Amino acid sequence: MKRRAISLALAGMMILALGACSKSNSSGSQSAVPETQQSSVADSTDSGTTGNSPAPVENAPAGYPSKNISWIVPADAGAPLDIPTRVVIENMDIDTNVIVENIPGASNTIGTLETANRLADGYTILTSSSSALIITPLREELAYDPTDFRLISLLKPMSTYAVVVGPKSPVDSADDIIALMQSGERFTYTVSNAGAASHLSIVDALKQLNVESGVYVPYNGGAEVTAALMNLEVDFAVLDTPAQLQSAALGDIKVLLIMSDEADPLSPETPYIGQYGVTGMAPYFSLQCIAVHKDTPEEIVTYLKQVINNSIMSEAYQDYLEKSGVGEMAIMEEAEIEARVSRAREVYEQLLKELGMT
Repeated sequence: MKRRAISLALAGMMILALGACSKSNSSGSQSAVPETQQSSVADSTDSGTTGNSPAPVENAPAGYPSKNISWIVPADAGAPLDIPTRVVIENMDIDTNVIVENIPGASNTIGTLETANRLADGYTILTSSSSALIITPLREELAYDPTDFRLISLLKPMSTYAVVVGPKSPVDSADDIIALMQSGERFTYTVSNAGAASHLSIVDALKQLNVESGVYVPYNGGAEVTAALMNLEVDFAVLDTPAQLQSAALGDIKVLLIMSDEADPLSPETPYIGQYGVTGMAPYFSLQCIAVHKDTPEEIVTYLKQVINNSIMSEAYQDYLEKSGVGEMAIMEEAEIEARVSRAREVYEQLLKELGMT
């Protein structure tokens, strides 16, 4: 019988997509041994797909898998990297148990380092992010290199960023926000994490618009940024698009401008900064991807790609993405993911140097 297992420790939160609830004791300490949680999940017969479905899964390599697979998530249970990972595992058709290990800390780099240090035998899979694979390696000396990994699949579509204001802001439109930027008067803005792709996108845009009067105001994380918007402490923020579109639907914020060269499929009616003469926004995206060590045997990588992509294209996972406000998912090939990430690294490195953040 085919068996699948998934850790359902979600910090006491009810996760509708998984249909289960339990608690987590994962530690964020680098020296702590991560707690592994496991519970059985019944086999699913759902094979529905949407978009560009991957090829049928070929037979597994001889002798693989012969033991449990560890799937490292470098964030707490219930975090944005964690929940979709569990939904993917829930819908994987693989003849072994898959165990989630939550190893949070240091902008996702501790769990990513743990993956780099394990055997490249196909029994460790990683969910990782822009922070661990692009931004932090450019800003700090780490014990791993981002090229230690093969980025075999996206967990979610690469999303862009949006210029947003609080519900009480006098700024009501994209024209208003561009006029504010080009007025020559001092204005303030913020992002959730200094030096992140969202920050670099607005720095690039302001350079192209020949704007020098913007003042960046640092805050510590999304909650503080939201409070600052609500209290009109800053003129605007640049934040991740899907989450902000959902927040806008609830009336919490106003999305004025998408930081992209073209219209955003999730919000095609929202103006985009390319309409104001700003170009080259493609490298600024939020990355959540699935990776394995670069030395993993090729036949195992090929097999895992097929199994994981089938889960991602399943009706269950696509429904989860839709309910999360992310939109439809399509498979991006490994070479394209690597090319886009490589280009992002080049662009980010130059801007980070200009900002004195390397």
